[in-house]
Amino acid sequence: LFPLVDVAGCVASPTALERWGKEYGQHPAGTGPFKVVEYMKDAQSVMEKNGDYWMSGKPYLDELILRPVPVDSTRLAELRSGGVDFAESLPLQDISRLRGSNEIVVSEKVGFRWEWFGFNVREEYAGRSQKLRQAFQWAIDREAMHHAAYFGTGSIGYDGILPGTPFHDPDYKPFTRDVDKAKRLIDESGLDEPIELLAPVTSDPVKQRASQIFMANAEEIGVKINTESIEKSGYWAAMKKGTMQLMLEGWWGYRPDPDQYLYLMLHSSGKQAKRMGYNNPKMDALMDKQRSVTDLGERRKLFRQISALMNEDAVYVPYHYGSDFKGHSPKVKGFVHTQDSIISYREMYLEG
Repeated sequence: LFPLVDVAGCVASPTALERWGKEYGQHPAGTGPFKVVEYMKDAQSVMEKNGDYWMSGKPYLDELILRPVPVDSTRLAELRSGGVDFAESLPLQDISRLRGSNEIVVSEKVGFRWEWFGFNVREEYAGRSQKLRQAFQWAIDREAMHHAAYFGTGSIGYDGILPGTPFHDPDYKPFTRDVDKAKRLIDESGLDEPIELLAPVTSDPVKQRASQIFMANAEEIGVKINTESIEKSGYWAAMKKGTMQLMLEGWWGYRPDPDQYLYLMLHSSGKQAKRMGYNNPKMDALMDKQRSVTDLGERRKLFRQISALMNEDAVYVPYHYGSDFKGHSPKVKGFVHTQDSIISYREMYLEG
């Protein structure tokens, strides 16, 4: 039932759909607390209080101005100077310092997404070797990733089931770094040397830092990772086509049931599984079974089996659970940090 209470289950205006057709998304129509009065692409959106809103007395704010500020340092400077009252995606390297500041309130939501290295197994190349993929489970320095790439935020991850959900097992830690074991798995793979893989990397600073550690870890076990700089649009296009050998990626896990995203990634009918070329009948059976079971304890056991099989197949190599950070002025009140990171302004107000 989760898809029905997510975006796919939202009610749309039949009148607006009929009038605007494919341009429906450019002409907002709904029953929310605010009305869009101005929209300038890549510049700003201005919203004003909906006087006809069905919830009496809400919202508290009369006007909202939303502006994209893509540069981390600029976004943070605006927040500190009072140019904006609220900011998303605070730079991870500044979190520790900001937490000790009286100028900004920092809010963290743990278990926002899980990060993984993915191997495309559709084409013939070294990454199709299960032994090679398993070697990376033991070669990755997750501790270094946690501190150097994420500045100690979030937590080390070993599967795709996020902290804060009833299906997460904090004691599930199947891997400790073991370079010698990783090398043995490489030897058992029978792959001809030199072993080289290609990984497109975007300008995302977190991915840049993670890729450097990943490359160094790979080199220790005799694998060379060649990186290729790519724009985000090109990256997503290549991922959707299934043409990338190796990807540094993550996936939102913003609902309490991991089926919401794992089915797409692990079941052979899922869109991400198709992109990766992943198809395991045992996994399909487990994913289908957990959908048919209603007992929570039984589903927990099934997801433990799913995690173990995912790590055995190692098409996805998990290494981190990310946190979502937002910052706001101390005068902003009523903010509730939800698991999906989507901001509701209905309850928010300015004090003083």
